[in-house]
Amino acid sequence: MPCPPYASLAASTPDEALRPTASRRPLYVVEISEGHRGFLPTDLYVRRFWSAHLGIEAVTDLLRIVQAGRQGNAVRRPLSLPLLLAAGLVHVEGNVIVVVDRIPKLDSTAVGRLPVALRKAHHQWQQKPSAPPNGSPGSNGQRRNLTGHKSGRNPKVRSPR
Repeated sequence: MPCPPYASLAASTPDEALRPTASRRPLYVVEISEGHRGFLPTDLYVRRFWSAHLGIEAVTDLLRIVQAGRQGNAVRRPLSLPLLLAAGLVHVEGNVIVVVDRIPKLDSTAVGRLPVALRKAHHQWQQKPSAPPNGSPGSNGQRRNLTGHKSGRNPKVRSPR
């Protein structure tokens, strides 16, 4: 008996070889609408608290959607699109994903579902909007952005050559 894969079991067409779950996800065009209140998607608030609320994958998909919209690219249907729709962070109109360029604060129900340590950190964040949280780079007001932050080097780690 010959070794697998057996010639008689091979798919006759390439489409037959794919399982239904392995089919390509449809492309969506991204439109960004301007928001006047809230945080930039790259702010530490979004990364810290929205990631804890929705999950890292959902926030990563949100960042990909925003980046695709800014660059004018289309994006494949995100796997966590239902979570983003339920949270009200995106809207879908046909094959167009509409996202606001500002992310709102978590509501009190969502904050209540956070772990105790994050709940306390969120409360401190609300009390002192101009002071940076522990370990984060200082900046002005709500715009706690990590993009311009450069951490100190560890002397035990060698530099790439």
